[in-house]
Amino acid sequence: MLTGVTGFIGSLLLREILLHRDELSIGSAVVIVRPKRGRSAIQRVERLLSQAMFSFLSEDEKKSLVIVVEGDVTQPYCGITPAVIESSIQVSKISHILHCAAAVSFSQPLEDAATSNITSSLNVQSLAKQLDAKFTYLSTAFVHGDRTGTKSRPLPEAVFSLKPYDPVKLYESMLGSQSYASAAMNDLGFPNTYTFSKCVCEHLLEMERDVETTIIRPSIVGPSVEEPYEGWAGERPSTIVAAACLYLKFPYNMWCFGHKPVPFVPVDVVCRVIISKSFGSDLMSEADVASYFRGQEEEKKEQSPIDTGYRDSTRKSPAISTVAWDSSSPERSTFSWVQYAFAITHLGSVCGHVDRTVAYAGLLLSTKLFPWLGLSLATFRQLHAILVRTPVDKVLEICKRLRLRSAFVRDLDALSPVLDLPMLFFPFANRSFYFQSQIRAPDDFNGERYMFSCAVAAHRFIERIENQRKRSKHGRLEDGSSHPQRNCRNASIYVAGKCHAMPASDLWWALTQPTGSLTIRFGAWVLSKIFRRTAREIGVD
Repeated sequence: MLTGVTGFIGSLLLREILLHRDELSIGSAVVIVRPKRGRSAIQRVERLLSQAMFSFLSEDEKKSLVIVVEGDVTQPYCGITPAVIESSIQVSKISHILHCAAAVSFSQPLEDAATSNITSSLNVQSLAKQLDAKFTYLSTAFVHGDRTGTKSRPLPEAVFSLKPYDPVKLYESMLGSQSYASAAMNDLGFPNTYTFSKCVCEHLLEMERDVETTIIRPSIVGPSVEEPYEGWAGERPSTIVAAACLYLKFPYNMWCFGHKPVPFVPVDVVCRVIISKSFGSDLMSEADVASYFRGQEEEKKEQSPIDTGYRDSTRKSPAISTVAWDSSSPERSTFSWVQYAFAITHLGSVCGHVDRTVAYAGLLLSTKLFPWLGLSLATFRQLHAILVRTPVDKVLEICKRLRLRSAFVRDLDALSPVLDLPMLFFPFANRSFYFQSQIRAPDDFNGERYMFSCAVAAHRFIERIENQRKRSKHGRLEDGSSHPQRNCRNASIYVAGKCHAMPASDLWWALTQPTGSLTIRFGAWVLSKIFRRTAREIGVD
């Protein structure tokens, strides 16, 4: 049984389980889905299964292998009636429940974070107890308060101590007055309600000893490195790709990117770890992914709670696995936030998403000036409010009063809810994190290639939005087609040709490239003219 299958991780996890159902001895998968935006649970799952990554299944297999149960994980027993449990669920003989549903929002109020991330998890665990099933909970690697670990002493795979605060009282406070929970969140250094709620939830899940529980802690989850294809990023931008989308769509926002490594992990690696730890299968040891993993799990050393701040209990605790590159991974397997900002800016400029002058001015501020000033989160938040949030709110207020609904106003209104994203990324983009993990990046893993894959995923989302807008406005795209004739893989980056729209003249484009001698710039200008006359589109893999 799975929850959250319409989300980024859950959808790929469902695919991997169905793809390897014979190795895992799985007869079917029961998915709990709630109705949303006028679509029933069945309609949402049918839409999911119609995606290309499920093409290995026939229509009959989709109907027989995936059992849809309408429910709501925030309700007791996930909102499933006893009759449905007896007729549909118990008949299926549920052996495992994988809980991927969560509200991945860093700005939720404490009460909403408690309901969506704690109450729902406790409800799913209770259902697992009723069905006598094993329970897997998807947490986050950032449950250690203000701690980041060091290379010699990385963040351990252990429950973080909330002392002197009591987790039960914290949960009650989050749903009630919130004063006790707010004090704990501030004292322990949690940067947002999402990571705080996940930490509290781990403690509450640990208290249930009658359910075999496994906790999976992924770091910042990015696009796939292999399955279903390199660069797959789901149906909606999330986390690191969402940041790139906002960076490209609204270059006037204010960011602060340090020279710290990005604590990422590919989504397909996360799914393989979930399957391996939940089912105890040897799926992870197959040749295609063997290099990602160290082998057998090492015996964890007991740590003193006085020295480390982590719980030391003789009681049986949930198995905890951090899904992030271990601190011993080679340096070339990752990339820095500054490198990512440069890659996004270059790609956005080449593809015409942003004005080159504006983009590089913003890059100078976000990667040079603000990091040099050594701003704290509080100071950065104040500057962002003065320079970005307040002006945008005023412009939208004036446009609303004047009843102006231009495309610019609509875009600004749509971006307004996510303008605070730079503050949410600030704690992660200006500190280095070191994790104890059973996953070590292979020596030949290219961090820069993966970085570009993340930027390409953002480009694809923006291009899709722009194409949808053109179709809704004109019915057809500018080239006369009703659908974009482009590959959905990495070859979707087009840099020249008759159909490639330059944001400025070819000469200005060549002169404003970030690097290159005058000879190279002149050659680029000549080639752009030749390609425009001889080719429709020229793409880069």
